[in-house]
Amino acid sequence: MTYEIRWLGASLLTAAVLALATSSDAAITCTSVTSPGFSAAFTGTVPPTNVTPSSVTVTCNRNLAGDPLSLNYLVAANNGLNAAGNQNRAALGANRLQYDLYRDAACSLQWRGGGNRLSNTMTFGNNFLPVSQTTNWWGCIVTSQALPAGTYTDTVTMTLSVGGLTNTFPVSIYTPATCTLATAPGTLPFNYVALGAAQTASTSFQPNCT
Repeated sequence: MTYEIRWLGASLLTAAVLALATSSDAAITCTSVTSPGFSAAFTGTVPPTNVTPSSVTVTCNRNLAGDPLSLNYLVAANNGLNAAGNQNRAALGANRLQYDLYRDAACSLQWRGGGNRLSNTMTFGNNFLPVSQTTNWWGCIVTSQALPAGTYTDTVTMTLSVGGLTNTFPVSIYTPATCTLATAPGTLPFNYVALGAAQTASTSFQPNCT
């Protein structure tokens, strides 16, 4: 009987330690992950790449004295509502404008899930006040696209690694109307005769406008 009591006491102590450790690990809580998204004007047939900066802000709380003074976290982004495979696309009716999200201004490191998530470290200090940390990202339109004029939109969902918190941000890309000459005007010949009648001439050309 004595052995059983001691065993029960040890088990209760172990359970209490594990519960305390679990509580301590989970005591840092994150309350929001937000981004203004990005809005850009894009002339579809004129390079270079359109690059628009934006950011994502994470807010968390340190709640217990035994909690770490810093927190490493990751933020994933999906491919929006109109994706084709891994390609983000903004929509205007049945038309689609390709764009993507990047972790660098050179548009070389995509922002997605897995190993392509945004990463940062939040430092709390010795207090229990909410702390917000902002990380930059960029929206890039990386190729020439001839599309009807208008405003193309999308919605992207972010997921925070701490607690699985999610939120969305808007994408808005405006393409103004543009015109190019498919066939340039030809030469206008005028055969002038002194004191003669007024001369007229004509030529044809073909514009292509969005």
